[in-house]
Amino acid sequence: MALYSLFKITVLCALFQAAAAATACLSVEGTNANLNGQYEQQSTAGTHYYTRTDDSMVIRMGDGGWNFCVASGGVVVEPCYGKNNRQGYVADVQNQPAASKISVWGNPGDSSISFGCSMPPSGTPACSGTRTEANPSTSPYGTYAQMDVELEHVKIHLIAVTYGKPGTQPFNGPQKYMLDLNGCVITSTNPYRCQPFPQPGGLHLNIDNGMFVPTMDTNAGQMFAPGGDPNFLDHVWGHGQGGIGSILKIHWCPKEDYFLVNLNGQMLDPLMRQKSVFATVAP
Repeated sequence: MALYSLFKITVLCALFQAAAAATACLSVEGTNANLNGQYEQQSTAGTHYYTRTDDSMVIRMGDGGWNFCVASGGVVVEPCYGKNNRQGYVADVQNQPAASKISVWGNPGDSSISFGCSMPPSGTPACSGTRTEANPSTSPYGTYAQMDVELEHVKIHLIAVTYGKPGTQPFNGPQKYMLDLNGCVITSTNPYRCQPFPQPGGLHLNIDNGMFVPTMDTNAGQMFAPGGDPNFLDHVWGHGQGGIGSILKIHWCPKEDYFLVNLNGQMLDPLMRQKSVFATVAP
């Protein structure tokens, strides 16, 4: 039991070590299109807040937590507090918005905050194009993958997403796809040990509730919320850390025909479209 506990702690540390550093950017994902998007941290006069990349929504401290406020050019349209034009609210956790479901009043749909963004920093691969229903080639089709990826403390043998032919399911709303993830966490270098994760043999998941996050941005690709079991990590490690979306950020790039992926704060090379479908195998 002691060895298992040590392994579990090591895995969690390796997979969540970037959480503290990820506060410069956060994502809102779910079914509330009014709040969804990526928000970047801003600082002024000794305080900080978050502005959505289209500058039309701000998350700022207020009412004992954090309020979602309509903005114009990144500036809050006042008033925004209590019952006055507040679009959403989350609690405060150590001077940051809580990574939790967002409370709303009169707005349908549920969305949640997670730290980290799928859009790449400057200097990383390009991501452009706009996904449209009229042009099926702007949606993913087939298997997109990377193999033998080396990250800090982590080795990825295979990460892949597989999508069916566009038009076989609704353009908007929940999306069915397959996710393969097979790798290991380096727990010792002398002697060398690399413990399998997320579980021995890796994952091969058929997910029916992924979703392309609505966006007002054009020619910038589109975030894809992985969906899946919201208690996934609790099932794997017995630790209440949420679904696969809490460590995996995915962004679809229609023009380039690839996915940009951020795995717990670490950018991978783009997932490229493959000529054949991969199967997850044990290392």
